[in-house]
Amino acid sequence: MGLLKLMKIQALAIMAIILFTTSCAEKKQVVDDSQPQTEGQIISTINNLPEVVKANAQIRKTSHGKQHLIVYVSGRPSPSQSFYSVKVAKYDSNAGDLVYSFILYPKTNKIYYLDPKHAKYIALADWRKQKNYTAVNN
Repeated sequence: MGLLKLMKIQALAIMAIILFTTSCAEKKQVVDDSQPQTEGQIISTINNLPEVVKANAQIRKTSHGKQHLIVYVSGRPSPSQSFYSVKVAKYDSNAGDLVYSFILYPKTNKIYYLDPKHAKYIALADWRKQKNYTAVNN
């Protein structure tokens, strides 16, 4: 097994542990407020989006329980960026395949979805209005 593949598996295992430990985090409804969220709450917010819940159930069903989705923070706010980058990927014994990519502004709780066809982030509400929104690799 290559070193890179082993490192990916280890990284996904760590993310799974983080996800498991934050799965009991307080659910916070996505509304405009000025209260910043913790990373655990951000992961929980994305994990509880109906699209993520539905995709996770479908992946578990079609893989007979061998795969599921994992939500992880891939980028944090910094002086040059005011949002969290959050990824949703398939998790199994191989490296995860990206399913969704979101950004979340912690001060406003606004969520944006990465539209892979147009390579730009769009508001979650606008994404939901589209007739045929799809996962990145579905």
